[in-house]
Amino acid sequence: METKIIKYFFMGAILILSVINVILFVFLFNIKNQISAEAVQVAGMVKQMQSQSAVTPFAANVAIDNTFSVPIKTTIPIKTTVNVSVTNPVTGQPVNIAIPIDASVPIDMTIQVPVKTTIPVNIKVSDLPFGNILQQFHDWLIKLSTSL
Repeated sequence: METKIIKYFFMGAILILSVINVILFVFLFNIKNQISAEAVQVAGMVKQMQSQSAVTPFAANVAIDNTFSVPIKTTIPIKTTVNVSVTNPVTGQPVNIAIPIDASVPIDMTIQVPVKTTIPVNIKVSDLPFGNILQQFHDWLIKLSTSL
């Protein structure tokens, strides 16, 4: 009689453990399907993020308001003729005299150039250095979703 009770006890235990295994298998199968679906969804979000522009906190504009020093060191050649009107002291008549000029004028100076402008910034995430990392992450998520 005791062997029958032990036999029924073990059969009941095996039946209960089998039911628990089936429930656990169904539960894990559902989790696998959810992970696969979520991986596809996240991969789509990564792909969408790669195509969007990165918006900077300063409204995507860089304001430049500065003065830059520009050194100028050069020589300017001058070759011309200048007509000068001179009054003749003897006759009192004006006389035009052509004076040829052939010279080089050295210029060595620094000028200050003010620059005030706004430069718009529009950078795609895929163009940034980590754009390749996002592409690899996207590919890995797609591979994960198909391998589950």
